[in-house]
Amino acid sequence: MIRLDQVDPEWDVHGVVSPSGDEALFAVVCLGVSIIDPVGRLTLAGLDPELSYSVEDITPEAADAGFRPPAWWPGGERLRGSVLQESGIHAPDLRPDRIRLLHLTSRA
Repeated sequence: MIRLDQVDPEWDVHGVVSPSGDEALFAVVCLGVSIIDPVGRLTLAGLDPELSYSVEDITPEAADAGFRPPAWWPGGERLRGSVLQESGIHAPDLRPDRIRLLHLTSRA
């Protein structure tokens, strides 16, 4: 289990990465009303910096009235593990008590 510190305490990002490092699942959770708007970037850890990952939103019932996706959503973007760990991805605009599940897969 990987827990990540974010800029805003109202956001929680945690996940798991496969032992081979080629697949990961991260939960992006908005816990409350943020004083930061927009939240900015979320970094993801535990990835292989040399691999390129496809990032997809696999949240069940993805239609959420309060969900405003960033430009890269809903997925298919390929980003290197080093970019995801150091620069991160733009955070989605979520209402409190909402979650998005991100599935990352890589091809060497």
